[in-house]
Amino acid sequence: MSSSEAPPSSGVQVLRTLRVCIYAGERRHVYDLRARDLRAIVVGNVADADVHLAGEDVPEIAFHLEREGDAICLVPAYAEDLRVSGVRVTTICVLPWFTTIDFGQERVTVSISEQKPPAERDAHVARAAIRT
Repeated sequence: MSSSEAPPSSGVQVLRTLRVCIYAGERRHVYDLRARDLRAIVVGNVADADVHLAGEDVPEIAFHLEREGDAICLVPAYAEDLRVSGVRVTTICVLPWFTTIDFGQERVTVSISEQKPPAERDAHVARAAIRT
């Protein structure tokens, strides 16, 4: 096989855990979503929201975030004038790896990153220890 050819694929796609960091004011919320997690991250004014925002103009559920394949999607709920990176959103949209979400007088910042599987992380640590 030449160096320009891709290695043979087993046809199995390994999806990594996605870390979602949400910054709301002075607070930071961190969630690790595995490939098959059936979980949503709820943002709103309801008491048990994952990211609770207490502003007067914040609806009980403004929106939620969920994993779809290798992406994090924003699903609008009751927030008015919802904007992602300044662009108005009215339907489900895939979030970029770093973005701002604005609605009413509120702004949250979202950062998404891939997390290495434990075996890969441990191998990297072991290689770094050998080099030192």
